[in-house]
This record gives sequence, structure tokens and C-alpha cells, in this order.
Amino acid sequence: MGALLANPLSTQPPPASTDVWSPARFVVYDGIDGSGKGTHVGVLTRLLKIMRVPFIQTKQPGGSAYGDEVRRILFETVGTTNIAPDALELLFMSNHAHNCALIKDALAQGKWVVADRWSPSAIAYMHQRSANSRIQQWYRMMLEEVPWDAFFLLTGDPAILLERARARTSESHQSAKKWNSVEAMSVINEAFLREFANDSRTKQVRTDLTTTENEFRIMVLPTLRELGLFPKESQVKEAVRVQ
Repeated sequence: MGALLANPLSTQPPPASTDVWSPARFVVYDGIDGSGKGTHVGVLTRLLKIMRVPFIQTKQPGGSAYGDEVRRILFETVGTTNIAPDALELLFMSNHAHNCALIKDALAQGKWVVADRWSPSAIAYMHQRSANSRIQQWYRMMLEEVPWDAFFLLTGDPAILLERARARTSESHQSAKKWNSVEAMSVINEAFLREFANDSRTKQVRTDLTTTENEFRIMVLPTLRELGLFPKESQVKEAVRVQ
């Protein structure tokens, strides 16, 4: 296991011979469909494995046996277009509440948590779905209850990102989403920016202009160092090699 930093927010590089990391960090990747969340989550989780940093990964919806069942209801067996609006939001919310408990437990154990979507998605997507205001308020309370240490907001041209989402071979449920249009994605992207772009903990990462490796090295890695994660160059190369 890697050595723990005495000063968790120091940005000075550690000795080259050691794996150095700070415990209990909550890192969120969020953005519209096709923005590269899964790709960037994969890079970070591979890096944590290489460095032997204990962590859990969550997904919204999904992230657990229970969450996977909710995800199947939403995108496979029933579909979001066939669920009443408030019932739809409550399904998302129940998964969120379950993941919240998992995240709190992991952080209490000193583990890193890497989230593929979190409360920002709930808030941004509800702008497009015209969700019940009381449900929106619950998610805002969740932001205060489990604050993140870093939030990477992945952005880009909604038309390009939606085309990328529709072309994915790893998932086939894009057509089951009520928001499967450029117009809907534009509304959601604007909501992300309006709600979170000015937060000092938010790092915007444009994902439609360059490679994942460049995005990671230029926009993500400096923030991870601020959080106390100091990978060696060989470890970074290994983590970004598989896309």
C-alpha cells in the first residue's frame, strides 16, 4: 500500500521510488451523454489500481447490485419514456440515496471514491425533464451532505457528444432515453454550466477537441496532485494507454 502524505494538499512531488497518495477523496466526473465520463473514470480507476490506492467506483444510475436493477428498469425492461415523471425521478433518487450510503462508508474507511455521475447530473437533467421542485431540493441537500473534493465537468458541442453517445457499442440504451436529442442535450449542458461552472471545485474539461491522454494530463492530473495523488510518469502512461 502506498505511503500517506503528512500534508494531504501539498503539490510537491514525492520521491520517485514511492507511491504517494492521500486517503478519502471523492472525485466526480459528470456531463452530458457522450462527454467521456466512462473513459475518464476508467483512466483514473486504472491509475488507482496501479498505485494500489483503495477505492470504490460508483455509477448513477447503477453502481451496486441494487443500482444495476434500477438501471435495467430505466433503460431496458421498461424505459424512461414509459415511466410517469415523478415515478421516474423517484427511481433515480432511490439509486442516488443507496449510492450515498456506499460513498459515506467508503470515505469513512479512507478509500477514494470515483463517481461516474453524481448529484450534478440529477440537477442538470431535471431542468430538461421539468421535475418536481421538491425532488430538486432533495438533490441540492445531497450536495451539502456528501461534498466532493474535485468535480470534473466534461463539456463539448452537444451535437458531437450525442453522436458519440449513439455510436457507443458498450451500451445500447440511448434510444430509450427521453432526452435523446441535440435540443435536450443542449438544455442539459447549459444547466450544468449555469449551476456548477462557477464553483471553485469545478474543473471544466473540453472533451471534443483533443485526445483523452491530453485531457487527462493537462486538465485532470494537476487537480489530482492537489488532492495528494502523485503518480510516476510510467504509471500515468500505463493508465492512459488503454482507451
